[in-house]
Amino acid sequence: MLDDKNEYSFTTELAIQKTKINTRYTPLVELSLPGEQPKRLTGNVLYRPGKKVDVDISVVNFFNDPVTVTGQLRFRDSSLVAWGCT
Repeated sequence: MLDDKNEYSFTTELAIQKTKINTRYTPLVELSLPGEQPKRLTGNVLYRPGKKVDVDISVVNFFNDPVTVTGQLRFRDSSLVAWGCT
């Protein structure tokens, strides 16, 4: 809190869930400013080593409309290539 009237906050979290075949990252970034809706980045990134990366990330209240990024990156000859990104 910067003063007695207005509350500002910035929160970040990253949950990591590992299994034998993949790792799921679940980020949260939240910015709260007085008189505004909280601005958030949320979603999931699923990483399967040597195979693919699935992405589903949303950003709300930073712009007039929500922004969502979904897609898949696949490994081909030790390089990542985009596949079905929107």
